[in-house]
Amino acid sequence: MKYINKLLENNSGTSVKSFLAFFVAVVGILLLISITAVIWIDVLTNKELKTTLQYYPEVIASVSALIFAGALPKIVGEITEKKDKK
Repeated sequence: MKYINKLLENNSGTSVKSFLAFFVAVVGILLLISITAVIWIDVLTNKELKTTLQYYPEVIASVSALIFAGALPKIVGEITEKKDKK
């Protein structure tokens, strides 16, 4: 609870953008692990891959876009911060 309070407090040294980027990356990784687990369960139970893989690239691209969208505020913030220091 103290960490969340530090996130909400101004000038605490804790970055909400860093937390958001980390949290979204963890969620994205968990989504990719769950997709991999479903494929492995299908292979191990049926002894062959009966699932069509037609839409998996779109799902993986969507998860990648989610991770990028979560990290984008941090990236933009770092770029503009470096420009302001010059």
